[in-house]
Amino acid sequence: MSALKYFHFATALLPAVICAQGSAKRPLVIGVLSYESGESSAADSTSRAAERGLQLGIEEAQQTARLFGRDVREKRVVIKRTDDAARAARVMARTTMMSALIVTNPELIPAAESVGRVGYAVVVMRTLPSAAPLDCSKFVFAVYPPDTDLHSLRNRWEAGGRYATRTVDSLGLPVAALWHSSLERFGALELNDRYRARWKTGMTSEAWAAWVAVKILSEASLRKQSVEPFLILDYITKSEFDGHKGWPLTFRAEDHFLRQPIYMVSAGADSKVAEELPRGSRSETQSASQVLDAILPPHVDAACGAQR
Repeated sequence: MSALKYFHFATALLPAVICAQGSAKRPLVIGVLSYESGESSAADSTSRAAERGLQLGIEEAQQTARLFGRDVREKRVVIKRTDDAARAARVMARTTMMSALIVTNPELIPAAESVGRVGYAVVVMRTLPSAAPLDCSKFVFAVYPPDTDLHSLRNRWEAGGRYATRTVDSLGLPVAALWHSSLERFGALELNDRYRARWKTGMTSEAWAAWVAVKILSEASLRKQSVEPFLILDYITKSEFDGHKGWPLTFRAEDHFLRQPIYMVSAGADSKVAEELPRGSRSETQSASQVLDAILPPHVDAACGAQR
């Protein structure tokens, strides 16, 4: 894959990363905790898509980082179902010099998110669907919204609420998704093409979430000229990101969930996008954050707010 494809992204980063004299230039290490093959009870397609998005993200992040004399590396630990997943995550945080941690199986999410509670400064990105509540640690962020939020949004849309603009009779039961392989605008076509060329299949929500999580971590590290988790954390909490969705993506301070557009798609072999939410562009009096928060409202948790 040519580095020219990332010229515009790399050029935008130049003012922040050029002349990083005297820095150690350690590689950005992204830890990955996963199960051995056949050890998970989750759907194989979920973990497989997450792995593919993760690998594409790391490969592209490595290309961009090398333009500035830096590097991005994956440090993986593979465990069995009988192993103590939380202990494995803590060992990774203590011994691998990793700045961030991602898991490729929903069952491992609580283990990964527990490292902050025991004092390890590691940025944890949730990139998979899960019913587990997001950990209150200031280092934990969610690219993937909770299952309940997506189901609620789908039900509102299907029932003819404020978002509904067409019926879905001809499209089948709708599903609220983060991504779809037919998207084309805002650079989505190029991303979908790269993913399909790499994996010979279409990009899914799980794959996109893993890909964009790596992109966010890599950009934060390059912008801050550092792999220190506290500096990466600072950038993530204050910045906007491009996920090829046409809207600036930001993490909410209240609950650390990523504000983003959601797609209502039909299920089945002929899956297609029925509608993109939000519809159209925002008014002059509304911020992107306000519009996106109306789709998936913040989770109010006073205890978490105090800890963050």
